[in-house]
This record gives sequence, structure tokens and C-alpha cells, in this order.
Amino acid sequence: GDKTDIASVSGDIELKAFSTPQATIASVSGDVALSGTDCGKLSISTTSGDVSGALSGAREDYRVSWSTTSGDSNLQSGGTGTRVLDVSTVSGDCYITFSDR
Repeated sequence: GDKTDIASVSGDIELKAFSTPQATIASVSGDVALSGTDCGKLSISTTSGDVSGALSGAREDYRVSWSTTSGDSNLQSGGTGTRVLDVSTVSGDCYITFSDR
């Protein structure tokens, strides 16, 4: 299937109205911003960058995995949806909202 890989060292990554079956986003110190992002499986990892924005669909549509060393998040791991959201940071914060289509 189609897979999108995006990586940055210090630049910010901003995805607007981005749609793909599967995406992996990696950032060292840049922030990751999502707006109307629609992915079946989305993996985001940062070292010190923050992750924020909105995903298409309802929270119930996703199985969420969130891990951090010292960051804060509004996400709780868990869920039984068919979509996958995997976010990991070392010290970055994560604030994701879900927009029912």
C-alpha cells in the first residue's frame, strides 16, 4: 500500500488536509502540526518537538498509543478503532483533537 515518510531535524512539519493510508513522521526538535489529517495508520515521534492539531474522524475510530519521558499529553492510550495513532516523544508535548467528519 501507499506509505508516506516525513523526517526533519530542526524544521517544523505542518500537514494540512493531508490524506494517506499510512504515514511515519519523525522530528528531532521541530514541532509537528496536523490539520484535517486523515490516515489509517499514523506514527509520530519527536525528541523535543511538540505534536498538535486535529485528526479526521472520531476518537472511537482510533487505537491510540502514547508514550513520553517527560512530555504532557491530552491523549490516553487505548481504544478499539480500526485506525492507529502512535505518538512518542522524549520531552515534547502532545495535544491532539478529533473532528468527526
